[in-house]
Amino acid sequence: MICQSGLILTETAGDAAGFPWVDDAVGRETRSWLEPMVSAGPEQWVANAPTDLRLLRVGELVLPVSVDTDDAGRSYVVSPWAQYVAYAEEEVRRLANPWWRAGSMAAFHSLRPWMRRRAMDRVVQVNNWLVSTNLWADGMHGQVRPTVDFLRTIWPDRPVLLRSLDEQAQPDLIRECQGVGARMIFSRVVTWQDPTKADFWRNRQLRVDRKRGAREGWTFRELGPADEAMAPVLRRFYQALYLEKYSRLNPDFTELFFREALNKGFVRIELLLDASGVP
Repeated sequence: MICQSGLILTETAGDAAGFPWVDDAVGRETRSWLEPMVSAGPEQWVANAPTDLRLLRVGELVLPVSVDTDDAGRSYVVSPWAQYVAYAEEEVRRLANPWWRAGSMAAFHSLRPWMRRRAMDRVVQVNNWLVSTNLWADGMHGQVRPTVDFLRTIWPDRPVLLRSLDEQAQPDLIRECQGVGARMIFSRVVTWQDPTKADFWRNRQLRVDRKRGAREGWTFRELGPADEAMAPVLRRFYQALYLEKYSRLNPDFTELFFREALNKGFVRIELLLDASGVP
């Protein structure tokens, strides 16, 4: 372990032995997700996200930290190059207007050598759970500067990124980041929805789906440890939507991930069934 000013970091990837986990409800849920992923290796959890994954304890928080290098073909959850260049190129190829498409692709090809020289993937990413949007638990207030300073003493040649900050959920954390000289970089659109408010249920598409579900006899079934055999099916469903329909740069969660999720419950999984019980 590497320790400094009350912060504790695992010294090598894959080593979670002896790490001081937090023993409360959030800490136990954190451990159920991170410990097997770190021990098995993140690519056993997310097939296209090989990375040097460490555990960082900051006060009463445990955060995953990914340390990356240039490597083609990885998911955008570990590769800024994939997020800002490769993913954008995929979107450009889908443009209906051939002139816009040709012009945009020409611009990308001219900028590619410059962007590659910038070594965009040589970064340290804090709170990287290898998912699209990373939630933040309470407890990071006042810890941004010591965390960034600590990580930069270990990796002085790499930028430190704090993932998934937004003005609605983490306004104070954003102010702290700016206070230590951080620059805010657009990542992705996040849609906030509150089912406790009436406006949520007035959404037109939601009302259409509910009426259709009632008419056709759809039902939901929550899955758990007894459904471990469903892990390969769940992976196929996920791949058909997020990888085959959208992009291979999305995280490719493995069968092991779905099996662990069913057994440990760190992700709530429900099946939508038609009237005959077929998912």
